[in-house]
Amino acid sequence: MRSIYSISILCALCFLNLFCSDESIVVDTDPNLTRSGKYVLHRGEKFTGVMETYLEPVLVTRRTHYVNGLRDGVETETYQDGRTASERTYSRGRKEGIHKGWHENGKRRFHYEFKNDQFDGESWEWYSSGELYTFGKFKNGEAIGRKIWRRSGQIYLNQVYFHENSFGLTGSKICKKVKGAESDRRDAELSNL
Repeated sequence: MRSIYSISILCALCFLNLFCSDESIVVDTDPNLTRSGKYVLHRGEKFTGVMETYLEPVLVTRRTHYVNGLRDGVETETYQDGRTASERTYSRGRKEGIHKGWHENGKRRFHYEFKNDQFDGESWEWYSSGELYTFGKFKNGEAIGRKIWRRSGQIYLNQVYFHENSFGLTGSKICKKVKGAESDRRDAELSNL
């Protein structure tokens, strides 16, 4: 008897959650959706809810959460078979935290780290084969270093950035340190490249 009562309560809560949610879902083709600067409006008001967008070229559905007209929360892209294509986090319209994505075959596609709408930390991208394509390191939106690999796994580009200048050679495997161009602190940050 107790289990029937518990199941009844659970069903009632699910029903209320499903049909009494304040979160509205709007498709991006809704003619009542407009943009005003950085804000998304629905019927002239700053939109709060979920916008669904179908990205036909890549056969992906995107669900973006909005609060007061700005992206806020986790944005997800899903392949037609239900697998996750990407997850991105926003706070008041700004990119925050880790953004990650997967190729249709399930292998990693990208991993980006953001802080206050700027790259901050590591940036990785992979070929659909799973081989590493590019790696970058950023601090407060500024590039510190970058590497790019060919599909064969051979390194193509290995650069370090300092005072808006880049050091390194395209196509080289090893870049020599330019004496006096880097501080000890920057050396420590780049040791992870």
